[in-house]
Amino acid sequence: GLDCEALLTELLQTNVGGLKVAAKSGSSLLCSSDNRTFVLKTISKSEVKQVRAMLAEYRKHLEENPSSLLCRVYGCFSFKNSLGYFLHAVLMDCLVGLPASIADIAGFDCLTPSIFDMKSEFQDGGFKAAFPERFGLDINFAADLNFLRSLGVVDYSVLLSVWQIPEELGLDLSKQDVRPCILVPGTSERPWYLLRL
Repeated sequence: GLDCEALLTELLQTNVGGLKVAAKSGSSLLCSSDNRTFVLKTISKSEVKQVRAMLAEYRKHLEENPSSLLCRVYGCFSFKNSLGYFLHAVLMDCLVGLPASIADIAGFDCLTPSIFDMKSEFQDGGFKAAFPERFGLDINFAADLNFLRSLGVVDYSVLLSVWQIPEELGLDLSKQDVRPCILVPGTSERPWYLLRL
């Protein structure tokens, strides 16, 4: 579950000078100081209305589908500055980050994940068809697709981070709880992977 105390601590410690422009949407992004707790993304007024209208269904979907690939959204906020202008933002999970219990293990500091934009992958069908079999996972892609379709939303919010890891590191991780990540043991034909859904 969400550690609210850790999230608030990181919010207070994060420097707003680290705000970056997102290439795809033109929104601004602010990552937590530890680069793993959260991302704050600015959105438009119309997007605020869309997000708030879907929150109840979104929460229900995640409760019914805990292995969903949809990004975890913690809140949608509107801030008013001293000049009367509004800034709208969504606070969400940082997919490139790892839980502290994993990130602090020696060897992870030099590993960078591959981030898959599932929108294009779902549309062409290739990755969707090959992914579960390739990794031997039981992931219900259809539930996420049907949920987004029911809202009339097809976006790049269906994201997946994949780390290819050395076998020694994989063996170390296999002895502990890596949630919310999934550890995929290697085989003679495939290396070890760690997935963040």
